[in-house]
Amino acid sequence: MKISVQLEQKLDSLSTLAKDDVAKSQLDSLKRLIGVWEENMIEVPGFAHAHDHAHGAHEHRSAPPMTDESILDYQRQSREAIVELKEALAKWDSLAK
Repeated sequence: MKISVQLEQKLDSLSTLAKDDVAKSQLDSLKRLIGVWEENMIEVPGFAHAHDHAHGAHEHRSAPPMTDESILDYQRQSREAIVELKEALAKWDSLAK
């Protein structure tokens, strides 16, 4: 979750600097992907919470019946996905400079 918050903040700051429609569109696409990632987050049983981001308050889904190993695997995959988005944003940022 920390990575997604950092990405949202970075996207917000870059959005004000985007000068053309292509850059704005690319940033909007990354924002949508982060939103999809957040919507698909599954709370670990016992740690559910609601919070507010720039795109509005939301809650994550409760975990379906899963084994501890399945939950851990899901968390690893989820982290990999947000790290990939972070790398995509870093690449975009370096190319935009």
